[in-house]
Amino acid sequence: MAPTHHSLACAPHSARARVGRVVNGAFERGWLYKDSLNPIAQVNAAGVVEATYVYVTRANVPDYIVTTAGAVYRVVSDHLGSVRMLVNATTGAVVERYDYDVWGRVTFESGDHSLHPFGYAGGLYDADTGLVRFGVRDYDADAGRWTAPEPLGFAAEANWYRYANGDPMNYTDPTGLIAPIIWGLRCSSGWQSRHMTQANRPGTTAEVGRASTTHGQVSRA
Repeated sequence: MAPTHHSLACAPHSARARVGRVVNGAFERGWLYKDSLNPIAQVNAAGVVEATYVYVTRANVPDYIVTTAGAVYRVVSDHLGSVRMLVNATTGAVVERYDYDVWGRVTFESGDHSLHPFGYAGGLYDADTGLVRFGVRDYDADAGRWTAPEPLGFAAEANWYRYANGDPMNYTDPTGLIAPIIWGLRCSSGWQSRHMTQANRPGTTAEVGRASTTHGQVSRA
């Protein structure tokens, strides 16, 4: 059997948004954007819209997915914006479910994932590579690091590959640009800036899988 090759296409602009998926050289599906970060619709291989995304309460993940056939699904996400379930709004049936470890690695998944690309922290998840796209960079949850260096260099921070200030339980980085002291607003568990957002969750002390948290800070075990 011939191996399957797939690639993820990005738009030729500064945000480098992920715009499509190509398998064995053939376009499989793609996404239309409302801005540099947020998809508002998915198109099929023929370029026809098959689902639209409705943002209501969160900036980085939709609350509803509406298909062209008229089906409506409720997106259930956690405090980070990670998609946990997709629920049929008419029947109440759970058609999709995700579980993650503290660094965003998928530990359980079930159901039909064909209607959207959203995953950990509201990023764009690719099941084949395990990578999650946030703005200008891909995040590797297995390594707990970015796959590319910080575009802002030392103007942002010393560790160019560290994700979300090393505190993924409390922070997200939807743009892939970490600049922790742009605003200089001190939060209970770190610096808040226009590029890094703190989730609405207090610092905890816990140990989960390969990581542990102390006073809201997470370190690799």
